[in-house]
Amino acid sequence: MPEQLSEKANPRCAVFLIGLPGSGKSTGAAFLEELGFVQISAGDTIRALCQKEGIALTRENLSNYGQRLLKEQGYEYFAGLLLDKANKFERVVFEGIRPPEVLLWLKARIAKSLIIFVEATEQERLSRLLLARGEDEPSYRKAMAAPMEQDILKIKSLVDETVQNEGDVNKFYANLKRAVLPLLTG
Repeated sequence: MPEQLSEKANPRCAVFLIGLPGSGKSTGAAFLEELGFVQISAGDTIRALCQKEGIALTRENLSNYGQRLLKEQGYEYFAGLLLDKANKFERVVFEGIRPPEVLLWLKARIAKSLIIFVEATEQERLSRLLLARGEDEPSYRKAMAAPMEQDILKIKSLVDETVQNEGDVNKFYANLKRAVLPLLTG
């Protein structure tokens, strides 16, 4: 069971998994849960807000809602929502954060953190999305052109580590564990 902190303390250790759709962020976050991390998903946070307002959970609606939220409430507001979810845990893994400002705001408030870019070829990502989500190639291409997806590429310059995820899940887990280990022991 993950170690819990007092209600207002920030997590002492955070991993940020960043990557394009289908790269393996969720798979990596699930693996890190086995190492005692609690997963905080930016996408799940947006989905919950949309559901609360009765908005249909389509990729387009989620993207539009996220952009509107950031424009109207500011990056600090969304980052604060994520941090509020993380506050009671010792170790967290944030998955799917797209705006660089949200990432930097969170990183500045957590003592030990590591930004990992999960990388996979376009063909591997597309194959995963077709299989897992039943998406087609045109919808994938349209989604990749969205401004929020382009933010991921801006974040790439901020990463501490890049971990390849090219189909061998055991190799991916080993590389992820190797990247995170100094954070846990240092």
